[in-house]
Amino acid sequence: MKRLFLLSVLAGALAAQIRIDQNRNTLQLAAVSLLTQRNLSQASPEVKAEVDKLIVEARGHLNAHRNGEARRSMARASALLQGREWNAKEEYASSLVLRTSTAVSDPGRPVIVTLTQVYPARIPAPQGLRLTASLHRLEGQGPVAKPGAVVRDFGIFEAVSKDLIEEPYTFDLDLTGIADGVYVLVAAPMDFYETVRELGTRIAVVSGLDRSRGDLEQRLKKINGRDSAKATVRYPFDLARQVNTGRREFVNLDYTRQIAKSAEILKSLEAGQDPVTRSKGDQKRHYYLAQADEIMPYRVYVPAKWTPTAKLPLVIALHGLGGNEDSLLSRDDGMLMKLAEQHGMILAAPLGYRSNGGYGNGITAQTDPARARLLQLSEADVMNVAEMVEKEYGADPKRRYLMGHSMGGAGTWFLGGKHVGKFTRLATIAAPAVNPETYPFAKLKDVAIFVAHGDRDPTVDVSASRTMVEKAKAAGLSPEYMESAGANHSNIVPQALPRIFEFFAK
Repeated sequence: MKRLFLLSVLAGALAAQIRIDQNRNTLQLAAVSLLTQRNLSQASPEVKAEVDKLIVEARGHLNAHRNGEARRSMARASALLQGREWNAKEEYASSLVLRTSTAVSDPGRPVIVTLTQVYPARIPAPQGLRLTASLHRLEGQGPVAKPGAVVRDFGIFEAVSKDLIEEPYTFDLDLTGIADGVYVLVAAPMDFYETVRELGTRIAVVSGLDRSRGDLEQRLKKINGRDSAKATVRYPFDLARQVNTGRREFVNLDYTRQIAKSAEILKSLEAGQDPVTRSKGDQKRHYYLAQADEIMPYRVYVPAKWTPTAKLPLVIALHGLGGNEDSLLSRDDGMLMKLAEQHGMILAAPLGYRSNGGYGNGITAQTDPARARLLQLSEADVMNVAEMVEKEYGADPKRRYLMGHSMGGAGTWFLGGKHVGKFTRLATIAAPAVNPETYPFAKLKDVAIFVAHGDRDPTVDVSASRTMVEKAKAAGLSPEYMESAGANHSNIVPQALPRIFEFFAK
């Protein structure tokens, strides 16, 4: 009877969307999300004032590298904005996080799961804690992803410590017989019958992962050159390695399909054909970034009019915080690619090393070494992709354009000012200001600039772009400025893209 009651409680909790991979978002993304939440909130001025104090407090913790305490402050601010009481239970629940030893796993191997905390917090729970765990199909992607039907119920785990920093609770999952695919492991710590918090983390099940990797590597060793195609063959295996070592966030890749594609490309290479290099249309491409010892993804769109003798313009597109190489190209029904086709331009979108890479923007003498390395690799990734695509497709070096949205817009300002002469046109959408008092506007006298922003942007205030435009004009430049009435941080993108490509085509 108790078991049935527990399952009914959990089923009711899962009826509402839970947060997948709790606390795996970058701190920068969590901070930006909180600021957006605050600006959109209908909370009272008194609540917003308290939230503002907590945001300042969180920034202080971040600057002092007290990341756990920064998360505590942000969790409290979020609870206030949502009208939830910040008590001992809420504080404890917000500290909980679920981790796995391998997020990409062969079903023949056990997965070790750890329940722990990101900051110290206590809960009374006089009867102690226990835990339920179950594996669910994943429905949807990105922020709308949620657990679907139960695939396997792992039961109840008893005697869970309340101090999960000193004594993290660890258990293993048997995935034998689970079909290939991406799933959500849902774990619910409970104060006896009452759920404290539902936690979710994704797991990709891939049969024969190690065997396939070994076979492909042996065959690749016999092939000379073809580095781009070989990087694509290796990518799903290298991505699994990066995710499982914690160096990369979980990527919702169809590993089984991608490994099958790798096998097809390898078969063509063995037959003396390269199906990757100099292809047209929409392509997912890869290369080896030596500084990181990692295979990096990027996306390319090559218009139908391209020929080996054509010298077409090249547009480098930079995504915003939390995005990836697909973000800008896939949104708005592929508008970016359609415009590239219409205007006869080659389009390339790098990952920028990580979803929060920043493209190099933000390095100072006080930057934490780990963050500095991230920024440097992000910048290197962008410049590498620009050079590789330009060389492979013979693009016109005098018509290399750089554009970006949000963090990508800030990256556009930063890289355009640092690599003067590499990009002849810059276009930013909803971009934060980048050192407006010291930015090298004077060096950009031969660079055309386009700036777009919505005047109802709750994430990056429109004043950021207004300031950069004013400073540019004061330095003698003539930037084109598009301020869209009523537009927010997202819907400004489809409004700005047609104008940007007209600007590039001038």
